[in-house]
Amino acid sequence: MLEKAGHIAEAVEEYRQALQENPRLRAAHVALAKFYERNELLAKAADAWAAVVAIQADFVSLSQLATTQIELKRYAEARVTLLELLRQIPDDPFVVYELAYIEYAEGLYQTALDQLIELRPMYNDEWQLHHLIGNCQIKLGLYDAAQASFGRAILLTSDDEHLEELQSSVAMIERLREFTALRGRKDWAYTEHGMIYLGTAGDDGLDLAEVTAFAWTYPALATTLRRAVLLAEADVWCCSAVLALNRDAEPLARVLARMLKQPLRQVRDLQPTDVVLVVVSVLSENALVPTIHEYVPCPAVTFAFALRNQPNPGDTLPDIVGLQVRQTTLPWDHDLSHDIERNASTAVLDAATNHLEAALRDLPPEANAAAQMAYYATLHRRIELM
Repeated sequence: MLEKAGHIAEAVEEYRQALQENPRLRAAHVALAKFYERNELLAKAADAWAAVVAIQADFVSLSQLATTQIELKRYAEARVTLLELLRQIPDDPFVVYELAYIEYAEGLYQTALDQLIELRPMYNDEWQLHHLIGNCQIKLGLYDAAQASFGRAILLTSDDEHLEELQSSVAMIERLREFTALRGRKDWAYTEHGMIYLGTAGDDGLDLAEVTAFAWTYPALATTLRRAVLLAEADVWCCSAVLALNRDAEPLARVLARMLKQPLRQVRDLQPTDVVLVVVSVLSENALVPTIHEYVPCPAVTFAFALRNQPNPGDTLPDIVGLQVRQTTLPWDHDLSHDIERNASTAVLDAATNHLEAALRDLPPEANAAAQMAYYATLHRRIELM
């Protein structure tokens, strides 16, 4: 009653007090689990559903626990939960589908596809089934079959978000057809996400290996900046204004604005007719990208110098990325973190901007700059911006 009346904190406290008096009060665990789910506290929801299951493991509670475990990418735990469900109801279509999704998420594409095809007679009118089948077929190089699966899924949904996701999947097939073999992170970023992947100092901008840790230097930032600007000059991408998403991105945004000959703006100054380049130094959460697009009042091109998290299927990623790297630092991180006063931090950012400009002046030309531009300007043009 308290929760329905909007007294959320009081309701949660009441549930917890009830569990202190009786830890096996199943209804209180269920209420807490649903509250955590509504508030996207998935780890707590999983714990609450596990408590429900420990008291009485019925189909509903096991299903809820498995779904939450899958959302948390705890695939080994989810598989155990789903197998328990199969013991209760053998060959249940929901369980078989979720097990197939886990196989797909863990890279066992043929196993997942075999399981999904068995479900087709029962779920043939469900767009999600055909979408997942298509995703498996893409991974197996079965592009014609995948295109047919996505086409079937498109006919089965009218939801705009679902249609956009499916159309992106079809576009991925077209990008994959441009290659006989994929080499390195640049090809992966383009084919999987339609993303511009630049690399930095120490690589050739084309054959880019996976990097787990990287300390940015001013010459490295200058290299990535110049690669991005050369692509803009080749009309691969464009903007009419530049915005630093946060303070530590200001030196990068300032230099980009000068190089692109576009104004540096605040959000309040943007017009609906603008196309703003939103500059992020280090993007730690992929989920922030849709939020960025909601944050600005006009179309946006997002540029993250470092993408920290491993992307998941369906993630919206930045349009332009320097490196995907788990651990990274900027040259001004230490000074900025030790300057609490705004004037002091402004001086740090001003100095960083000057160092960055100096690094650009000293940066020698890249011998294969034309080949780097041709990659996106001529060979692989199906980039998904904005």
